[in-house]
Amino acid sequence: MDPLPLLALLDLSGFAEGVLEHHTYLGAILILVSCGFGMPIPEEVTIVGSGILLHKGVVDYWGIMAACWFGVIAGDVVPFTVGRVWGVRAFEHRWVRRIVNPRRLERLEARFQRHLTWGVFTCRFFPGLRWPGYFIAGHLRMPVWKWLLLDGIGAAIMVPFALHLGVLFGENADLLAQKVKDFHLVLAFGAFALLATVVVRSRMARARAREESEAGVEVSVATSPVRDAASAPGAADAPSDPRV
Repeated sequence: MDPLPLLALLDLSGFAEGVLEHHTYLGAILILVSCGFGMPIPEEVTIVGSGILLHKGVVDYWGIMAACWFGVIAGDVVPFTVGRVWGVRAFEHRWVRRIVNPRRLERLEARFQRHLTWGVFTCRFFPGLRWPGYFIAGHLRMPVWKWLLLDGIGAAIMVPFALHLGVLFGENADLLAQKVKDFHLVLAFGAFALLATVVVRSRMARARAREESEAGVEVSVATSPVRDAASAPGAADAPSDPRV
């Protein structure tokens, strides 16, 4: 697996945490809106981080709840507007092709045409389907009021859940950190055991190969006089024993 995308994601996650800590409410809104433009950070990461700040007493409950809900809706407006205004012509832009694959969008559109309302509502709970789902909703000309109602209800369910999950993580931060530390120790021990096993087996294989090579040399040396005697000049003409 290429580590570069993972490192980039970790950098963006660290950037998001810094924005949240320094700008709190506005930071949550800005990060969630940027998700609508394709920043590869799941909305849940920002909301859970806001829940941790809530646990620390940095933000107010209803204030951060409203900020996250508004940021989620504002970010979702981006794909809905792109689909409604540009439609398939949007794929002429590179940044749109990076967010969603056109072939995958075609398959989703075929399903959404049969169950548009249910599809738009459920895609709120699946991070990989949000952008293409809202794009299709705009492209299929779903009424704006209906889309806002469905998305608003979905966000009203998801945001409090993720926020309380962040509070729960905050309450168990020390225990979680200790478990992560223990897990790292287990991984380190496992890596050391694997390395030791590889080294020992490699040395055993080399020792076995060396022994087989030495045994082959001994056999060759032991049989060489017989071959030499049999192939010596005049050996075939030697007189036989007269007693035979």
